[in-house]
Amino acid sequence: MNTCRVAILCLVMVTFSLAGCGDPEWTTFTANDGKFSVMFPGKPKRESSQTAGTAYTIKAGGKEFYAAFFDIPPLPRTKDWQMKVLEGGRDGSVQEAGGTLISSTPGEFLECTAIDYVAQVPSSNTVVTSKAFIKGNRIYLMTVVERKEVAGSPDVAKFFKSFSFQ
Repeated sequence: MNTCRVAILCLVMVTFSLAGCGDPEWTTFTANDGKFSVMFPGKPKRESSQTAGTAYTIKAGGKEFYAAFFDIPPLPRTKDWQMKVLEGGRDGSVQEAGGTLISSTPGEFLECTAIDYVAQVPSSNTVVTSKAFIKGNRIYLMTVVERKEVAGSPDVAKFFKSFSFQ
């Protein structure tokens, strides 16, 4: 094989190997069962159970993205009650992951009582960034899991800001 052929072959191999190295394409996904839309970096997979609700998940670009919802019984819903439910969910998820809560900020999201929180999980060297909120008889949870060294990437804000109710 002459030098020119080897160079062309190497160039073709490098081109094909780099073709999948770019950022994943973000597309809007509509979860009709959850009555929401959100942008994901690819097509998410649906997971569902009676105890854990329904989640749409995808791993892309070294991160994991989750958009989930859980139905709750109709009860009186003051903002204080809603925040206690969200704080309990936050504490339970951080504890279950073996993590440490780094920050937690109560507030509103799309006119819903909400809480944003960040936890570090030392056993997997990851940071978990979540937004939980209540609308009607449903709790919504959006989460991005990233390696600690790349935590806080623009993908987190892009994912959270893309959410809308249908």
